[in-house]
Amino acid sequence: MVTCGPFVGRPPKMWPNTLLVEDPVTPAVIVQAAIDRGAQAIKLYEGLTASDIAAIASEASARGLLVIGHAPAALDVETAGVPEVQHFFGVPAASSRSGNGSLLQRLADWHAVNDARLDVVVEASVTNGIEHTPTLVVTEGVLRAHQQPRPVEKLLPRVYSEVVWHPETGLPTYRNATPQDIAHTHDSLPIKLDLLGRLHRAGVPLYVGTDVNQPYVVPGASLQRELQLSADAAIPPATVMDIATVQAGKQLSIPQLGTVAIRAPADLLVLDRDPREDISALDSLRAVVSGGCLLDIAVLRDAVNRQLHHYRRLTVDRASILAAGGCSGS
Repeated sequence: MVTCGPFVGRPPKMWPNTLLVEDPVTPAVIVQAAIDRGAQAIKLYEGLTASDIAAIASEASARGLLVIGHAPAALDVETAGVPEVQHFFGVPAASSRSGNGSLLQRLADWHAVNDARLDVVVEASVTNGIEHTPTLVVTEGVLRAHQQPRPVEKLLPRVYSEVVWHPETGLPTYRNATPQDIAHTHDSLPIKLDLLGRLHRAGVPLYVGTDVNQPYVVPGASLQRELQLSADAAIPPATVMDIATVQAGKQLSIPQLGTVAIRAPADLLVLDRDPREDISALDSLRAVVSGGCLLDIAVLRDAVNRQLHHYRRLTVDRASILAAGGCSGS
């Protein structure tokens, strides 16, 4: 486990786990405070200036920390200076966006992203060494949350689809989306897939991430879906698997992670079919080796089913719905 966080941003504080950067800026103090909270990577967040980002990234890199994050809402991806950009934030030029900078608006407000803008983003990514973790499953998940009727998520307790992800009363960042918001979100997905393919063909480093527990972004399953979306962007399946394994290990500076080799971490998937030929082969999982321990698929499914049975018991189900409903108004 590589821990990333707390968020680092300028006031106002959007989330309780945010380290605020306030003048006079002392990057060493900010980075040390993140390390003191257990961070092994710095997560740059909202409100930061390009000079803030440059100073914090320099200090963090000198301390051996990975630096990732949002291109802040007021900046464009090519000028923000974030080394590894999450969610394709900053691709729509700040001057073109009509939204208020909320996470929902940033996912949706791609109406002005045309071929010329994509060319700028690709060229800047190559020239400035910008890397990307697109998390396209979040865009899909927001769209799923606004389907009628809303889909049932079989791998999580009912409280998620009924309360946490409810489009009117659930997560504050996604509440009360307008029909135009949803239309723009829908229209943005093929553009994001196009950009992902262009970045790959240009040789830009890409990573597979999910932003778990955003609407319908389910641990495990969402990663598999993100892999498929990468393949849908015309990235060869063998390359997608390389990105998700070997390249991820290199980015996290964990020796031989994602490889099958002597002294490599003993974490393996045992499959009937080869996902380097077709990503859907991940559905043929037979066993997992984790830390050298072999877990048969039947054992794993039984563990999942026992957890789901617990949360679907009448008393637990109702208590979780009531408790989460009380929190959702905040």
